Amino acid sequence: MKHINMKDLVEQVLNALRQSGMREKQIKDYKYCGLYPICQYFSDTGLITYTKNVADEFILQIRAEYEQGKISRWKWNTVRRSAELLEKYHTEGTVTLPQLTQWEVLHNPLHQVPSSQLLLESNNLLVLVYQTKQELLRFGHREKTISNYVYDGFDAILRYCGERGITQYEKDAIDSFVAQTRASYENHLICRSVYQNVRKVATLLDEYHKTGKIELKRVPAWGLRMPSTYYTESLNAFCREKEQTGALAHSTISVAHSAIRNFLFELEDMGYVDFDRVTLSVVSECMSHTAKQYADGLGAMLFAIRSFLRFLHRNGTTQIDLSIAMPEVVAKRRVVRQGFGTGETEKMLCSANINSSIGKRDYAIMLTAIQTGLRAVDIVNLKRQDIDWRNYEIRIIQSKTGHPLNLPLESETGNAIADYLLNGRPKCDIPFIFLCGNRPYRPLKNRSASAMISRYMQRTGIDKSDIPRRGFHSFRRSFGAGLLESEIPLDMLSELLGHTHMDSAKPYLAVNELGLKSCAIGLTPTEKAGEGW
Repeated sequence: MKHINMKDLVEQVLNALRQSGMREKQIKDYKYCGLYPICQYFSDTGLITYTKNVADEFILQIRAEYEQGKISRWKWNTVRRSAELLEKYHTEGTVTLPQLTQWEVLHNPLHQVPSSQLLLESNNLLVLVYQTKQELLRFGHREKTISNYVYDGFDAILRYCGERGITQYEKDAIDSFVAQTRASYENHLICRSVYQNVRKVATLLDEYHKTGKIELKRVPAWGLRMPSTYYTESLNAFCREKEQTGALAHSTISVAHSAIRNFLFELEDMGYVDFDRVTLSVVSECMSHTAKQYADGLGAMLFAIRSFLRFLHRNGTTQIDLSIAMPEVVAKRRVVRQGFGTGETEKMLCSANINSSIGKRDYAIMLTAIQTGLRAVDIVNLKRQDIDWRNYEIRIIQSKTGHPLNLPLESETGNAIADYLLNGRPKCDIPFIFLCGNRPYRPLKNRSASAMISRYMQRTGIDKSDIPRRGFHSFRRSFGAGLLESEIPLDMLSELLGHTHMDSAKPYLAVNELGLKSCAIGLTPTEKAGEGW
């Protein structure tokens, strides 16, 4: 269709909309708020026939009014959509339109694909932003998440750098912008989500600039102190060795990393920039200060730092083995933590919305923990092949001990897992059963599972109880205590819980009130000499 009267085109579009089954209310919106104003603009300019260039001129005027706050976003979108309907019908004879593309994406040069020549400049900021966004798309993030990153983060950083004439990637400039954004957040000028998106995008840009790829990981807490480059390289080398050799589990390495970092901070505060002048007495003094931060986890801290110092000596970084300055044993903690009561577990199970995919997942995780006593790390690592549906068994290799463990699969737990797999779990090829609910889909981590239980404890008011808890591990305590109350022998208890040593059952004995009462020695009356004669 070429030359057509503007009024005739508008009427043809309205008829096509009615034939498509569009609601009359929406047709009226297009008619009076979009199509008629466009037609009036043509009349005012003295034009009778439709041309796209004139319609685009009108759209630019309406856009300017929207940016000045003179019209609402709804009015702007209606006018723009009406112009698209006119062009679609004029060229193809149809009013079927794709989803409305955001105006900024079409007209903002920051959203355009860089030229092939510009793509050769790896340090160019526009190129870096484009390539980082492409990596995010490859991960399968939701469109809403990408949109938040683009408008809150990428565009904001590009505007900030553009105003200062910065075209190449400069970490200091972006760090300065992030600091300003943090100050705006602390002064309640912007919401937390905008600040978080800016920090996340800044972190992604720096990571892609350094490595040419991005990984999905948590952004460190704001103001988190990091050791010097020298100490950081030594710490990272230690963690890599433990991970490659499998000497320590991933979660253990994470805990060790934190403890060693605090030890290195003590060395820095004492003026030591490397290990050349560090002596046994220096290590002993550092440990005295570091130990104050680990009232409840001193044993794990000592183990981590001792392993690190042995690693330094083995690699020739230190001439002597500084680990001999560390105490070999630490006093055992005597805190007795109870598990959840039956009523408390019922509350948490009932608070899970099993009509949603997340609720189905949470319900299945909690029920598995309640009826098997498995650790959080073993539950989040469950794979389809670990469940023998025919024989009603769960068969795993424990993450903590590396030993195999076979447990009965209760029908209630099996049904909950099956319901999640069939009706709630995202469709993907990841072998793990329990996944994060948001894209990109990935396995849950035990830290996420612990945080989930904390939320349910808070939701049901259990976190306000006077009884000391440990979150997810309280399910395991409850399971063990229940076995003891059923008079299960201690060796069978250890077997069901996957213990490698019988001493591991002692905490469960300490909370078994009925068992302790039966072991108590009764009081017998005493008589003085000479009495009773």
